[in-house]
Amino acid sequence: MTPLISEEAEQAVIGATLLDFKRSIPILNKFGVGKNWFQIETCAQAFECISDLQREGKVVDILTVADLMGKRGFDSATASNLLDGSIDKTASAAHVEYYVEIIRDYYLKRQQRAVINEHNEMLNGEKSSESVMASLRAGLDLIEIPEEENSPQSIKDTILAAHEDSKVEGHSSIPSRFKAFNRKLHGYKKKKVCLYAARPGIGKTTLALNEAEHMGSNNYKVGIISLETDIDEVYETLAGIRSGINLFKLRDGELKAGDHDLFNKALDQVLAMPIFVTDKSMDIDHIEAWTNYMCYHKELDVLIIDYIQIISDGKLVKAGMREKVSHWSSRIFEMTRRNNIATILLSQISRAGEPPSNAKPEERWKYTPRLHHLKESGKLEEDAYQAVLLYNHPSDAIEGAFVVPFIAEIAKHKRGPIGKINMTYKKMIQTFEERYNGQ
Repeated sequence: MTPLISEEAEQAVIGATLLDFKRSIPILNKFGVGKNWFQIETCAQAFECISDLQREGKVVDILTVADLMGKRGFDSATASNLLDGSIDKTASAAHVEYYVEIIRDYYLKRQQRAVINEHNEMLNGEKSSESVMASLRAGLDLIEIPEEENSPQSIKDTILAAHEDSKVEGHSSIPSRFKAFNRKLHGYKKKKVCLYAARPGIGKTTLALNEAEHMGSNNYKVGIISLETDIDEVYETLAGIRSGINLFKLRDGELKAGDHDLFNKALDQVLAMPIFVTDKSMDIDHIEAWTNYMCYHKELDVLIIDYIQIISDGKLVKAGMREKVSHWSSRIFEMTRRNNIATILLSQISRAGEPPSNAKPEERWKYTPRLHHLKESGKLEEDAYQAVLLYNHPSDAIEGAFVVPFIAEIAKHKRGPIGKINMTYKKMIQTFEERYNGQ
């Protein structure tokens, strides 16, 4: 039979706990993780020692755990190698909940297999099929499914762990490239969706890539599902953002040799960053499968989806567009929570969100985008924790200009301020900058 075990997940839970005890232990307590969840004996013993040290109020780290395992008759050298290996395989404690859910699932499946195996033998006996079925159902019903325990203490531990992060980093979320975004959005939060919405060609993809380059350069792991832009163009833009090279001149062959060297160096740097891009056409099932895989194997911090209205139909080929977008939005929302990542979801807005061509400059403010202009579905607004409307400055924008006064309007923020952020979009170098001190 196929072993019902994930060695990687079991080691990741131990490694994450030793790497960041304060962040991990509230999650282990919330799920009620027990020694019998682990099939690898060394992991089970390590977890038991961690639990005992915690209960006694003692320090939990690799030395104290290895020492306690040795005192309990476990070979000290083997224990140290296991604990060292577990930490080496764990980049951070950010995804401990994901690994806990994996070992929980295998723990339940092992119990289910035991009940099924027992009843397999009954099939060769004298009991009727109805009796075997009734006994099988009863046996399966007796398996206790561990649920999350949101006790007051576990809730307090989770909140305090986030506060500890904010003391160290100055925030408890993933920081933006822009000071005003950090001030208003408080960064991009794990388990939350931030919506970027704009008309086509305004710059929502470029703004998202500005954020991706900043996050990648600070060692945050970023996944990009680019449903519209080819992968080589994504990396070219990232290198342009990093180098400040004029991509228009680069594509026209007008760059000086020194600028080519600067761009090539920046390209090597972005290719070495923890930024993972796919440009394959995907339906929502493929998006979820790719995200789950990348979160498991690459431990993503952030996911960027560009953009929701061009997700492939999949099984919803006969559904209306509004129904499709609503379904996709719900799936992305749940996927974001389950994988403990921050998602930046790009969306189009309808033509009602742009001024008519004959509008006078002083009247163009009347036609700036609003949340109800989100294309096809109000479900996007409902699921988003933050929503940012992107548009050219109504009074200052000059059609066809390469330097565009730009507004990022925080139109929704469930636990923070809203308001406009004045920016400048420098199209030649694919870069956004704050202006007027970001006010």
